Amino acid sequence: MALKRIAFGVATLSAARVIQLASSFVAIPFLARMLTPVDFGLAALALSMVMFFTMIGDAGLGRSLVRVDANDTEAWSSAFWASVLLMTALSVLFFLISWPAATFFNEPRLVPIMMVLSLAPLLMGIAEIPAASLLQKEKFQWLAGAEFSAAIGGVIVALVVAFNGGGAWALVWQHLTQRIVKGVVVQLASQLYPRPVLNFEKLKEHMRFMVDTAAWSMTMFVNRQADTLVVGKFFGAATLGLYNIAVRIMQLPVSILGGSLHSAVYPRFVKLRDDNKALRELVLFTTMAQAVFVFPPIAAVAAASHAFFTLLLSERWQASGEIFTLLAGTAAIQTIVAINGSLLQAIGRTGTRLRLTVEYAILWTISALVTAPFGIHAVALGCTVTSLLYLPRLLHLYLRPIECSPMDFMRVLAAPTFAAVVLFIGHRLLMSVIEVGLWTEIGIVILETIVAYAALVLFQRREIMGQIKSVRALLSPSAA
Repeated sequence: MALKRIAFGVATLSAARVIQLASSFVAIPFLARMLTPVDFGLAALALSMVMFFTMIGDAGLGRSLVRVDANDTEAWSSAFWASVLLMTALSVLFFLISWPAATFFNEPRLVPIMMVLSLAPLLMGIAEIPAASLLQKEKFQWLAGAEFSAAIGGVIVALVVAFNGGGAWALVWQHLTQRIVKGVVVQLASQLYPRPVLNFEKLKEHMRFMVDTAAWSMTMFVNRQADTLVVGKFFGAATLGLYNIAVRIMQLPVSILGGSLHSAVYPRFVKLRDDNKALRELVLFTTMAQAVFVFPPIAAVAAASHAFFTLLLSERWQASGEIFTLLAGTAAIQTIVAINGSLLQAIGRTGTRLRLTVEYAILWTISALVTAPFGIHAVALGCTVTSLLYLPRLLHLYLRPIECSPMDFMRVLAAPTFAAVVLFIGHRLLMSVIEVGLWTEIGIVILETIVAYAALVLFQRREIMGQIKSVRALLSPSAA
């Protein structure tokens, strides 16, 4: 039943994210035709800085509270008001730095955009604790509903603003609308009504968790946004717009599965935190499942990126397709290792989580700065090379606490990786000897992806069924 509940949670949240991302994905072609690369670049710069402040504010207080009895209303109320106060302060600070930020990037148009976006941290702070309450109760359908409603509302607002000539403001109001709608839904669903109390003694046990997580969040900002800031500084808003679209597509796999899987599996990680065998089996199973699901599509889009990006967005976005191909390896790696944060949080290894994030942040920042003088394609390629080079170290820090061998981890990735590489190389070779139209090429690569899935199911069926049986037995209430 536990495995079924996890599967239901992942499926529910993933379905919502698929619909959420599908709505955004459907909107991209329309937005790409109404907005310019400069509009996307300006929004990307502002939103990347918003992410820095929201990631600081997301100090893990909600995740830490999942371990606290829901009846301890004083702790939950104190956490709510602490979160609101922290995010209010960050909103004010973000508002104040809009002028120096615009000067640094030589983009005066950033000032009003950043002023309006300063509301985002506060909106996040209001929603964090109610969302944590839903997570603790494993009410995944409400979390899914919040994600879905926020996505639809954001897309509608973005399209209306863009259609009326709003330019970059379409993306700004899309982001704020998503924050507002999600906050309303989680508040109504959680029925968490905080008392007017702020007892710091109740929060003391969560402070170490928060400090490590806040530091982790700041370094995660570097991991995710260093390239955006470097590209914006070196190449300007137009090139950043092209790069940003490629990154958005690159992040689809981890966006669809990552957040959903984390939310569904984290409570189970917490319950199993003293059982390394169960944790190990669960990590290997989820890793294999993600790889089987996402590696072939990533390879397909990378192989036929010219056709996908030209037909989806128009010819002026062809360069984004080339950038995506160079980022495809990063997309695959990020998807399969993203769950390490939830695992390390659940077992109380927030220091280890922080360590691996800091190390990668330093490497990635150096890579972006070193490759920037050689062009945007060098920056994208440097991202994938850095991810590959750091992978052994990441696996060592990630897997050691649960006594899992990196070789076991790589073993479950062998078949999906092989299928993806064969798909990519095979398609490129085929296209080098025949000439077809763009729609025909997409049809061919979709057929190749179906064949890759069929091969994986055929040759991995026994191992997949064995993993499912093993995890189900370990999570069974009757298990020792």
